[in-house]
Amino acid sequence: MLESVINISEGNKKSLIIELKKVCSKSLLDVHVDRLHNRSVFTLAGENLIKDVKALVAGATKEIDLTRHKGLHPRFGSVDVVPFIPIPGLAESNLSEAVIVRDEFIEWCNSELEIAAVPYEPEMTLPQVRKLLLNKRSDLVDQALIKPKSGVIAVGARRALIAYNILVIGINLDDAKLIASNLRSKELRILSFSYEDMIQISCNLVAPWVLNPYHLYRAVHALVKDFGGSIISTELVGLMPKAVLNAIDAKYWGRLDIGLTKTIEYRLSQSEANT
Repeated sequence: MLESVINISEGNKKSLIIELKKVCSKSLLDVHVDRLHNRSVFTLAGENLIKDVKALVAGATKEIDLTRHKGLHPRFGSVDVVPFIPIPGLAESNLSEAVIVRDEFIEWCNSELEIAAVPYEPEMTLPQVRKLLLNKRSDLVDQALIKPKSGVIAVGARRALIAYNILVIGINLDDAKLIASNLRSKELRILSFSYEDMIQISCNLVAPWVLNPYHLYRAVHALVKDFGGSIISTELVGLMPKAVLNAIDAKYWGRLDIGLTKTIEYRLSQSEANT
């Protein structure tokens, strides 16, 4: 079974987000909305996954105009990222089914929606694809399909990652960027933003079976403390694999904004029980 974690470039229009939730039908397991990033993350899984992902992407690309978009998070598309992930998606997970679905979905985007879509993972990482798009690599995508309104959709076949935010006070953005630079690795993609009167350290833990939220929290806490700052809150974006949760002592779950109800397996079991 696969899940898909669709990132759309809209986090302010409540009425649109409500309508998009409706088209996902029973596949929808979670929605995370971020107003300042102007971005929403929809997690879908289940028997009707492909049908519902197509409905969500079609609806979002029709309604969202990238030329009018403003938000903290970097983006290339009105629907920015559509990964397909085996459940639970850990290190040993086979990606063959996800790759097939990814390639078929790209063809559907190109032919049915007439919107540019490009593959990422396992061949190239998402940052590598974004760099090529910035350089306008003509062999990566049909340039004729790139429209200002919809941009480019990155469609992936990958293992599980955990998107995670840490809010910090008492440091400036330059300090935060230095912290991000010190922590960035093959297991961790990390950016820093000014977020209202705070600093947000925004992370993708791309190998959470190696580097999980507890490891990240400890590393960020130590560096932030060195700069005279402190962590005030944490935020799990979307869901996480149960196996990663179980690797963390339960006494830290509250501080880390994680728990059983925030795992993909729990939400999927609840969805199946309600069908």
